[in-house]
Amino acid sequence: MAFLNTFIFPKCQILRFEKECTNEFIEQCVSKLSAEHVKVENISIDISKILALNLKSLSLKTGIDYRENRFELKLEDLLALNIAKLRIHLASITERDLNRFLKLWMMSNHRFYRPKSIQLNLMERISGDRILKGIRYEILDGPRYGFLYRLKRADEKELEVSIRLGRDGYGVDFDHSIEIIFQFL
Repeated sequence: MAFLNTFIFPKCQILRFEKECTNEFIEQCVSKLSAEHVKVENISIDISKILALNLKSLSLKTGIDYRENRFELKLEDLLALNIAKLRIHLASITERDLNRFLKLWMMSNHRFYRPKSIQLNLMERISGDRILKGIRYEILDGPRYGFLYRLKRADEKELEVSIRLGRDGYGVDFDHSIEIIFQFL
């Protein structure tokens, strides 16, 4: 990877990784090429460090064997997120971590939280009631296509949470996946 230090690269708009490569290689390429939008497909990686990179967008998509390859996501990853628009196809995260994330966001009075939207496709069935347990919210739409909730903090910041049947990444309904979208307003 030292060879990357010998070149001066122009700014790169979109950087796409489709074969097996390491977290270090992805991080170095993103920093050296000053990429704004990164797509990682068919690669099994630890996403914790990738989520902390300063990007406009990041799209992570698993390979064909979706039962084996999922991106493990933790509460700490969501809190350290430094990406404006995140999309993870087939993530794995607990309802408890999602609930804790929403509670921490509600209690926060920070004006600055970088993400504008987080879209997660999960293979596990989750309950909107358990994710929103202990949180005041307003139901905006549901249940025909899923539910849309609005959360409002004391500082007037708002978050819309959409929970619905997921899609497989190619636009086809996936009857056993759930799509969660957090839209920070």
